Amino acid sequence: MKIRSRIPNITLVQNHIIRFKWFYLAGTLAIIGLVIFLSLYLTSINNDSSNGSPIIPIPPVPTTTPSSVPTTTPVPTPKPPTPASGGVVQVQEWGGWATTTKDSEPPLWPGAGTPLSFDLQKILNHGSGNKLGSIKVSASGEVIDVIGTMGTAIPWALFSKIFGFKTRTEFLATVIDSCAGRNNIPCCILVQPINKYPDEIAPLPATSTNSAFPMVNNLCTKNSDCISINDSNITATHNSGIKYPAYLLVPFQGCGGDCSTLFPDCFNSCPDVQNVVANLNYYTQCDKTPANGCQQIKWLSDNNWAMTSGIEQQFYSNKNAFFAISEKSSNGRNMTAAAASSPNNGHINYCSGKNMHFDVQLLDGANPYWCNLAVSADPNNSISLPSNGSSTRGGPIDNTIVRYMLVPGNIFGNFNILADGDNPPKYPLPTPGCGGASGGSNRCGTGDWSKSICPNPTCSQTSDCTSLSKGFVDCYGASGCT
Repeated sequence: MKIRSRIPNITLVQNHIIRFKWFYLAGTLAIIGLVIFLSLYLTSINNDSSNGSPIIPIPPVPTTTPSSVPTTTPVPTPKPPTPASGGVVQVQEWGGWATTTKDSEPPLWPGAGTPLSFDLQKILNHGSGNKLGSIKVSASGEVIDVIGTMGTAIPWALFSKIFGFKTRTEFLATVIDSCAGRNNIPCCILVQPINKYPDEIAPLPATSTNSAFPMVNNLCTKNSDCISINDSNITATHNSGIKYPAYLLVPFQGCGGDCSTLFPDCFNSCPDVQNVVANLNYYTQCDKTPANGCQQIKWLSDNNWAMTSGIEQQFYSNKNAFFAISEKSSNGRNMTAAAASSPNNGHINYCSGKNMHFDVQLLDGANPYWCNLAVSADPNNSISLPSNGSSTRGGPIDNTIVRYMLVPGNIFGNFNILADGDNPPKYPLPTPGCGGASGGSNRCGTGDWSKSICPNPTCSQTSDCTSLSKGFVDCYGASGCT
């Protein structure tokens, strides 16, 4: 029997080894290739996810400077707009409708004695009535030019209701930093004149800013006749069909609205106004009894600054002026009748906080910029709601109805609105307290109402004060009025 040799064939073994080495090398290269492929693939995914529309170029907020955004936001806050192709800023949709009035104020607010003040002239210089840029509204596809810039007072109630501000200082710091590019908080406003009354505008969704005003957000009840706030046909026109552009507004101060003969402004005439601006919930949080002339503030702060029909009636029962958008005015259609029957005869309250309102401010009594285009206002295609006059479509448009959206102040570039000599906001901001602010109301004037606040008013009336066209004088920081 032939015995099989146990000695391996050397040539055969070498061939197996060579084949194994090739297989090993090929396998190793395959694994390396797979790793490289996966790495490149994952990198490409990350790159693709970051190639969307870039955010407005805003310098980062210093890590030592906490954001002034309140910890809780009372109403939905719109996302900051982003630049679209061609340098046009992409925005989502209009936030609602608003009434407007016009006013003329001193150039600095709050003025002397406060650590931060706005400079109205610097606000106006940002654009000086010329085009700043354009926006493209995603909801309609419209591209709209934007003119800059004007100041505006907004109702004090909305400082808390819309923005969540707890103090006047927080309001000042947030707006100053938004315009300067140190935050991207949408606390400034774009507006565009429209041609519809509030009860002709379709209710806005819960995601809109206007949803914060339930008393007036659902005035239009006939769906077939209601027009969307984003409809391009809602825009007012001038000179035979030319649509009005949009305008940038920077919040400049707070308004309280026409109140009574003794206390003309429902907020600013309050003798405790300095305590309240240091803590907007002063009367609620501190369980303080409101001074005479301050009751309206407590009614609203006790209800989280939300207007109700019951609070509205309290205003009227205390001989305060009728609200601009109310049954008394047929929701803005008959302002003359409302003013004539108002408890404060001849006066209407636009700044109650029942609806969004902008008291547009320039210097020397100038009209809003949109009036400069009204060489020939188109009949039946704009809405004006003056305090003491008819409110037919067309005609004078200084107090027109507008649609609005909230945007960062530097949507078209950074600019400085801080008064000369003041330092930029320092953080953390003062915490609201119940200790009260020193100096009383720091207000005095010539009207009878002032005697109840300042029994012996000795403060001098500055040129800024006496230049106001109102029947009373605002003297922030004046001495001798405690």
